[in-house]
Amino acid sequence: MKYVCQVIINASLEKVIDLFLEKMVINKDLTPGNKCSLDYVIDENHRLQMIETIESVNLPEEIVTIYEVEKVWNRCVNRFNVEKGKVIYTMDVEFVFEDESGINEDNFKKKTQSQMDEFKEYVESLT
Repeated sequence: MKYVCQVIINASLEKVIDLFLEKMVINKDLTPGNKCSLDYVIDENHRLQMIETIESVNLPEEIVTIYEVEKVWNRCVNRFNVEKGKVIYTMDVEFVFEDESGINEDNFKKKTQSQMDEFKEYVESLT
C-alpha cells in the first residue's frame, strides 16, 4: 500500500526540521543504517517492539525512515520544501503487510494525515 500526505506549515524550515527531529524521529543518531527500538505495551499480555531504521538523510530537504513491527514494514520518505515563506511537508508512505486482508488504506492515510496535522499545529504554536 502506498499513499502521500501533505501539510503546509507557517514556520521557518530550520524550526520545522529541528522540531521534526525532536518529535517525529525516535533515533537520535541519524547515520544511515542506524537502528533503534521502542517498546509498546498493548495490554498486560501483549507487547510490541518497533524498530526504526534511518535509511537516508539529506536534510534539510529529506529524511527516509523505515519502521518494522511484527509482520508490518513501513517506509516514510519525509520531504521539506519552502514556498512563499512556508514549509511544504510531504510524506510518501509505503506499507507492506504479511497479510493484507482486512487492511483499510483510508484508515492508514487518515491516521498519517492526522499526525501530520498535529505536528503542523505544534510547530505553529511555537512560532
